[in-house]
Amino acid sequence: MKYTLLIVPYIQILLRIPYYLENYDYKLLMFSHFITSIINSTFVTILLFFLLKNTKINNFLSILVFGAFSFYVTFLFTGTIGFPFHSIVLNQVHPTYLFTDKMQLPINIVPILPMISTLNNSLALLYLFYNLMLLAPATFTILYFGWIKNIKKILLLTFISSIFIELIQLIEMVILSFYEIDELRAADINDVILNFISGVIGIIVFKIYFKFSSKFKLQKYFLSSFRS
Repeated sequence: MKYTLLIVPYIQILLRIPYYLENYDYKLLMFSHFITSIINSTFVTILLFFLLKNTKINNFLSILVFGAFSFYVTFLFTGTIGFPFHSIVLNQVHPTYLFTDKMQLPINIVPILPMISTLNNSLALLYLFYNLMLLAPATFTILYFGWIKNIKKILLLTFISSIFIELIQLIEMVILSFYEIDELRAADINDVILNFISGVIGIIVFKIYFKFSSKFKLQKYFLSSFRS
């Protein structure tokens, strides 16, 4: 029964059907976006399957949490490391761009200072908030289901995940820089810092949540497999 939750990553494709129909005249564009969504959702479903194998889904809230986590992972994967195959389909390749001034790779290795210089920009603040929340749902859910109970291991996983995301984005940028694409993802050391902090925020939120549920003796309703 719990494996029915694996359909969640594909729901985002259904949600995009109105968009596909509205832009039906652009058949190649819509088809490439559709294939990209299928591929990315399949990767996410495989990941969720292995997590679900060792997860107790024993109350309504655990169903709700895992369902929300599935949505979160789908959009996280798509927005950070999901490969935009449609960009390759729709753009012309330019092999001569490699290692030339035409190869525009947005990379930042300077910590903190670039963030401070953009604090007066509302879009930059929104992006900063996004990164501060990026991995919080992940660390919260890890503790909720007891996948990892050691806080130090979770922090290490958060740090490795943050670096992994930036490395994947860097690889994608190198590949996509061969094509006529105006917007590329960026590899930024500040994203690693903010994403790590977001993981810490998720842990803190869970600790508060756990104390609340313990105080009011609501563990059997609010907790799945985590034990203090």
